[in-house]
Amino acid sequence: MQILKFIGRADVRLRRNPPVHKAVTYLTANELEQLLVFVESPIENALIKLCFYSGLRIGEAYALTPRSFRPHNSTLKVIEQIDREEKRRQTKTRRERTAYLCPEGIPAFHVWVNASKEERAAINRQHASRNLMKKYCRMAFPNDDSKHLTFHALRHCYATHLLSRGVSMSLVAQSLGNSLTVCQQYYTGFELTTDSIEAINKIMKGAGQK
Repeated sequence: MQILKFIGRADVRLRRNPPVHKAVTYLTANELEQLLVFVESPIENALIKLCFYSGLRIGEAYALTPRSFRPHNSTLKVIEQIDREEKRRQTKTRRERTAYLCPEGIPAFHVWVNASKEERAAINRQHASRNLMKKYCRMAFPNDDSKHLTFHALRHCYATHLLSRGVSMSLVAQSLGNSLTVCQQYYTGFELTTDSIEAINKIMKGAGQK
């Protein structure tokens, strides 16, 4: 705009493109419980619940160890991921991050990280990322295509779960490892209200007591 004024064209107005908003599909915590009724495998149950309440990508969940959890502030240290070829590599953003684990997901975390290699092997890593959630969503919500989620959509579930309880979008973005701009494309409509991991912990524990 300053350049236009400099060349004597202050009458020209630049049109700003409106922000792009992307529709997301997600389940509420109550809908998750409806779905888990159909999940007979304890290890599959733990994986789904862990990702719902942590926002981790499936490869990041596979790379967790018991030492990943920090009980003093209910967070997970996300350092790497395991890809579909079972190889360890950097996270998608190539950066380590701290992810908040909701209290409801802590038991699932312990089941998942303490599972044996045989129990983990019962889940086909490549198949799980593509079809595991869709299979159970179809069983739980046979007449509602909008609820037939991919596994990746559990990240949306996590984000909306936190945002609906008053956690700020900036903190949700940090926990997901996304930029605030990316989160605003998906979750515009929620207000930013808090500014620390401790605040998230207080909000979530308070919500669980109601």
